[in-house]
Amino acid sequence: MTNILLITHAIAGLVTLIAGIGAMVSPKRLKVHRPFGKIFYYTMWYVVVTAFALSLLKTNYFLFMVGILVFYTNVMGFRSLQLYKSKVISVGWKEWGVWAFTVVLLVGVHIYIIVHSGFQTDGVFMIINIFTLILTLNLLQDAKLFRAKSIERKRYLIAHIGKMGGTFIAAVTAALVQNVVTNPLWVGWLLPAAIFTPAIVFYIKQVRKGSFWQKRRIIN
Repeated sequence: MTNILLITHAIAGLVTLIAGIGAMVSPKRLKVHRPFGKIFYYTMWYVVVTAFALSLLKTNYFLFMVGILVFYTNVMGFRSLQLYKSKVISVGWKEWGVWAFTVVLLVGVHIYIIVHSGFQTDGVFMIINIFTLILTLNLLQDAKLFRAKSIERKRYLIAHIGKMGGTFIAAVTAALVQNVVTNPLWVGWLLPAAIFTPAIVFYIKQVRKGSFWQKRRIIN
């Protein structure tokens, strides 16, 4: 059972890598971007589910933490796009439900870790704390966004770009550090972000300046 999960998890991870790159290099060519984006989103669900299963079978705290982070950014990245495309932007139980569920998972896993392993900050626990910080910042940022009485529509497109890009980087980083030994060690942690973050920042800047669609706004 574990071997099957490992193999299918790895295959799904490869699919999301290819689909993620395809979506990232074609943000304005929607006939290309959408199919790649859908493949990425739905395949990432399988990656997350198998990550949770494997983390429980192997008692791997790091994998579980990555699963929580990728789950949240993947789902909220998709929901941000749906809100951007909607005629009337209305944040409701779907968004707050995912937010609350993620908070429960995050608090729960840290209580479990402290009870069974004590409070630690070195080794893999330092990495877990870094991922926790990233997720916490996402949660706080989204809580502020959800509670805003009036907000520009493009903020949700920016959230979509940032979250889906973050999902991709987090998944690639986790796969790299788990399966490849780099020397020095920090290369594995920084390489995916160094490669893909500039593209994400570039697209977000275009959206903020209003030049992303080059005089035409396409949401369908």
